[in-house]
Amino acid sequence: MRAILVLLLVVLLTGSGCVPTLADLLVGRKASPREKAMLQIEQFKLAIFEFYTDIGRYPSQQEGLTVLIEQPADEAAAKVWDGPYLGGETIPADPWGNAYVYRLRGKDGGPPYEIISFGADGKEGGTGKDADISSRSPE
Repeated sequence: MRAILVLLLVVLLTGSGCVPTLADLLVGRKASPREKAMLQIEQFKLAIFEFYTDIGRYPSQQEGLTVLIEQPADEAAAKVWDGPYLGGETIPADPWGNAYVYRLRGKDGGPPYEIISFGADGKEGGTGKDADISSRSPE
């Protein structure tokens, strides 16, 4: 039930810049950077779904998350692009100020892409506050 509430609120506030405040409200206390990153990743997933619905494909590795706020260079895709799919003029950084990583993945039963925050240290791998946060994680 809590996951449905989170998803609904993220959908309603997509692009509003309220994710950190929303995170605080959802957890009933000051949200941790990890919780904020997880909510930002959910926001990206929703934006990617909207992009997929309009374009009929997921963003390419080269386009990355930027195509959610800037029209694609591909002329055919640009004709049906109905973005921006996120608010703001830039892709937000993770709570530690690092860029999120967008990767296309093989067909292994999950979504064909992954969005990752490399945690507080900004490096792949790690534990605790340095642990990676992924759109494919079961959290």
